[in-house]
Formats: sequence, C-alpha cells, structure tokens
Amino acid sequence: SIFQHRLVDLLFKVRACGTRVVLDAHFLDGRIRARYAAVSDLFVVHSDAVADAVVRRSGQYAAAAVVRARVAVVPLSAPPIVETKLGVTRSKLGDAPVVGFFGFVSPHKGLEELLEAVAILRADRYPEATLMVVGDAHPATSVPAYATQLLSGAPSWVRWVGGFVSDSEAVAALSACDVVVLPYKVESQSASAAAPFATTARRPVVTSKSGMFSMLACAERADPTPEGLAQAVALL
Repeated sequence: SIFQHRLVDLLFKVRACGTRVVLDAHFLDGRIRARYAAVSDLFVVHSDAVADAVVRRSGQYAAAAVVRARVAVVPLSAPPIVETKLGVTRSKLGDAPVVGFFGFVSPHKGLEELLEAVAILRADRYPEATLMVVGDAHPATSVPAYATQLLSGAPSWVRWVGGFVSDSEAVAALSACDVVVLPYKVESQSASAAAPFATTARRPVVTSKSGMFSMLACAERADPTPEGLAQAVALL
C-alpha cells in the first residue's frame, strides 16, 4: 500500500540519522517485508521459512548476507496455563468426534472450507462429528460482520465460542477437541499465533501447507480444500 511504501522511506531516513530500527513482522506482503528488513537494524520474524523468504527477496534492496544478519527468528509461544471456568469440557461435548478451530475469524483463515470438510466427514464417516469454533472477528478487520454472517446461520453441529476468550480458556476449549485444524490460505503472515495454543492443548494439529506453519514439526499438512482437510482429519 501507499502507507507501507511511505513508512519504508521514513524508516530509511530515521536510520540514516543514527536511530536504530527494530521491526516485528507478523502480517506483511512478502515484497514489503523484504524492504522493511533492508532498512532495519533488527527484523523479527516468527518462522525459518519466512526468514529464508525475506533473504531471497531482499536482493534488490540490500545484499543478502547483510539482510540475513539482521533477521531474527523468534517463534510465537503460548502463555502458561492456569485454571479456567470456561464451560467447554470433553464431558459436555459428548463422545462424538470434535474438530476444533481457534483464532480470529477472517476470510483468509479457511473456515468456510473447514465447515465443508466437517460436512464431508459427517456424510462419509462420522455422522455425529461436530465443529467447535473458538474465536471472533478481528477488531481491525475490513469485514467485521464476516464471523457473524458465517457462523450465526451455521448448522446445529457447529458450536461457536465467540467474544473475548482468555488464553487459558482457549487452551481449555482446544483440549476438549479431538483435532485442531488451522487451514489458512495465505502466505503473508510470519507465523500463526493460534498454532502454539493447539500444541499446548496437546491435540493433533492439521494445518494448510502455508510456510507460516513451518515451525510445527508435528502437524499434519493438508491442502486447504474441503476434501483435503477432510482426508487429513480422518487419518488422525
């Protein structure tokens, strides 16, 4: 965007004046991310895959070796877990398979495809399977009504835990699931902040093949299509 390009120019001038620039990149276009890295003293990303991509794309802005020295990988992590009173427990969800999703509900998260995937599982293999969505619309999203439009009219086998959910409550909810699915459809994020919650909950995890999940060595990768997701979930 025009704003991002102007910010790069501003950072270049600030750094030229002797001020050190440290940036944390979570959600940026790859080309802009490379430009930010070139004008930073320290550029923080959250996965090795994104670090490699930044260095590859930085050639037109600075020497690759220089950018590599400025890039630091700091994996995202979940906080310590404390007791929670969230009323989502395995006993309340019953014996049927439960597929979980956690995070802000946005179009690029692949939730529509996951809904279709669970419908496929119900039709082909697990007729009582349910989907639990823990999350709501991002406060800064350009489509604030997306979550409500998608989930308020969802089938009865979808349980939506919306509104604010604390870190510990999110992990408690995911612990009640049989598998957690994160079918993101974008490459612009440095990493998924939701993924560590799923691993902290000690649940099997299915992700898309996006590079943002490269730090999850134990996750099952799947094509973010209804059929691909359904197949991966069924294997677990």
